[in-house]
Amino acid sequence: MDVRNDYPYSEIAQAVQANLALAGIKVQLVPSDNKQTLGRYRARAHDIYIGEWSADYIDPHSNAQGFVWNPDNSDASSYKMLAWRNAWDIP
Repeated sequence: MDVRNDYPYSEIAQAVQANLALAGIKVQLVPSDNKQTLGRYRARAHDIYIGEWSADYIDPHSNAQGFVWNPDNSDASSYKMLAWRNAWDIP
């Protein structure tokens, strides 16, 4: 799990790791500075990423679009929004 190595992200990641361990899922934490974790996330080189997001615009449609719109899930896509970064292949 890629996580920023500062508060509160490290603590959140440790709590998620402990909860997943209760279900028998072993998670390795990969703490790095924000630039490194964000770079790995944007490159889709993560399995799990703990980060934060804030709205860019007040319009609810443009905010929701990043989560639900992924017309091309390939690595060559020019649409690199949140759904693409997490490889959500939305039919």
